[in-house]
Amino acid sequence: EYQPIFKDTIIVALSAKSPDELLTFRGKEQVKGELVTKINDHMSGFSFNQPNVTTEVKDIYFQTFIIQ
Repeated sequence: EYQPIFKDTIIVALSAKSPDELLTFRGKEQVKGELVTKINDHMSGFSFNQPNVTTEVKDIYFQTFIIQ
C-alpha cells in the first residue's frame, strides 16, 4: 500500500543527482540523508493501523549501487 510512495521518493531523489555526485562517498551519504528525511516526511502522515506508534527511518543501506 505504501510501497509506491517510497519507491517514487527514492527514484526522484536519485534521478536528481548526477553520476559524478553518486560516485563519491560523500555524495552517497548526502543522498542517504535526503532519503531518510523525505521518507520520514511521508511516513509522518501514515498511521500504519497502529495508533500511538511512532515509526521512522533512521538510516538507509545500499545493498547494490549501479550507475549507468
